[in-house]
Amino acid sequence: KDYTLFGKNFFNLLLFLCLNVLIPLGGLAAVILVGWRWTFRRAFPHLKEGAEGLFNSYPPLRWYFGISIKYLAPLIIVIVMLDALGVF
Repeated sequence: KDYTLFGKNFFNLLLFLCLNVLIPLGGLAAVILVGWRWTFRRAFPHLKEGAEGLFNSYPPLRWYFGISIKYLAPLIIVIVMLDALGVF
């Protein structure tokens, strides 16, 4: 109860680490895995499953999702994580 680390007790420190570090790192790892390692070309059939009509109606949507998963999402996740850590 009285012990603190970085000005936070154990539970607040654990909460801070989970919300501001671990969850964004998990999201970043997932986006990097899908966008770069698994490649969007192989992931796209799974993404459009159940929404074939949407992707057939709007062909640029495939391009948008590819760019978003590969470049935009990792950048936004890093910015949000740095903001949560107090860098910005």
